Amino acid sequence: MKWLPVKVSISGFIRGLLVFLFIYTGTEKLVSPGLFINDLLKASYLDIRWLPWLAWAIPLLETGTATLLLFQRTFRVGLSLSAGMMTLFTAHLLVVWRTNPNSPCSCGGVIDGLSPGVHLWLNLIILAGILLVLITWKEK
Repeated sequence: MKWLPVKVSISGFIRGLLVFLFIYTGTEKLVSPGLFINDLLKASYLDIRWLPWLAWAIPLLETGTATLLLFQRTFRVGLSLSAGMMTLFTAHLLVVWRTNPNSPCSCGGVIDGLSPGVHLWLNLIILAGILLVLITWKEK
């Protein structure tokens, strides 16, 4: 049996990773909004009046960004939103962990179980991949 050659590109890998990541985390937050709000309560810098709004806005932004990444015409916009969200999420985690080092993140599911250091490195590696694709992306 002859295997067909598979061309794997960095942009294709990053696209797939981000779509999976944002659908996964967005869905987790929409399915369990109470858990998500409870995690957001640990962020002392957030005004409690914003929490119900954020509990819907963040997962909808994540799933909307994943949708933008699926289409060639909106891929660059999706990448730009992804870079912004990963930067904000990473900054949020750093602030929360600075005030409460044992606080889990609000990403949902398996990602919640990562140690702060591993989670930080994961975010930074994903952000670096996003930036690499943004810098090298050529419209077709």
